[in-house]
Amino acid sequence: MIRKILTTAASRLIIALINLAVVWISARSLGATGMGTISLIILGISINQLFSSLLGGSVLVYLVPRKPLLQLLVPAWIWIALVSSVGSLILGSLSLVPVEYVNDLIWISVLQSYFTVNQNILLGLERVKHFNIMAVSQSIILLFSLAFLFFFNKWLSVDAYVYSLYISFGFVLLISLAFILKHIKWSFSWDLSILKETFRFGGYLQAAGVMQLFNYRLSYYIIEKYFDRATLGVFSIGVQISESVWIVSKSIAMVQYSRIANSSDPVYSRDLTSAFIR
Repeated sequence: MIRKILTTAASRLIIALINLAVVWISARSLGATGMGTISLIILGISINQLFSSLLGGSVLVYLVPRKPLLQLLVPAWIWIALVSSVGSLILGSLSLVPVEYVNDLIWISVLQSYFTVNQNILLGLERVKHFNIMAVSQSIILLFSLAFLFFFNKWLSVDAYVYSLYISFGFVLLISLAFILKHIKWSFSWDLSILKETFRFGGYLQAAGVMQLFNYRLSYYIIEKYFDRATLGVFSIGVQISESVWIVSKSIAMVQYSRIANSSDPVYSRDLTSAFIR
C-alpha cells in the first residue's frame, strides 16, 4: 500500500509540473485575458462535474466492489449527459461562462465526467496503477496538443485550448474504457434500489464538495464582475500553483479510500485510518 501511495504522489507531482507547463505556454500564447476565459470554462466544467458526481463520482469507488458494474455505469452515463447539457445552458444563460463556448462546455463536461467515472471504477477495482497512468496521460496529451497548436500551427486562440481538451479527454476516455470493459457482466435485469443507494451515498459525498468548490471558486465570478478578465487570469494562475501543496495528502486519501472500499472488516478500516492520522 505504501508503494501505491508513493507512486500516486509521484504521478500527482508529474501532473502538477505538467500543469505548470500548460499554464505557462497558455499564458505566454493567450495573455491574461485568454487565461481568464479559460478559467471560466474550466470552472463551468467543474460545476457540471460536481453535480454529475452524484452518480458518477467517488461513490462508485465504494459501490463497485459491492454492486453489478453495469447497473452503476448506465445510470451514471445518462445522468452525466443530462446534467452537462442542462448545467451548461443555465451557466450560459446567466453569463457565468462565455456564451460562445456553451456547446463546447457541454461536450467537454461529458467527456471529462465519463473519464472520471472510469477512473473511479479503476479505483474501486484497486487498479491504482492504471488510474495513475490515465491521469498522467491526460495531462501529457493536453500539453503536447497545446504545444503543437500554439507553436507549430500558430493557432493562438482560446479555441486551441478547447480543442486540446477534446483531444486529451477523448483519448484517455477510450483507453480507460478498454480497461474496465472486461469487468462488466452484461445483464438485462435491473435493481432500482441500487440507483437509490447511489443517489443517497453520492449526495452525502457531494454535499461537502459543493461547499468546497464555491468556497474556492466563487471568487472567480466576483473578480470578473468587479475587475476584469485579465485580472481573473492572473488570479487563476496563482490558485493552480497554490493547490499543488495538496499532492501528498490527496495521494494518501485516494489510496486509503480505495483500500477501505474493498474491505468488509470495520476493524481493519478503523486501524488503517488511525495509522494514517498518526
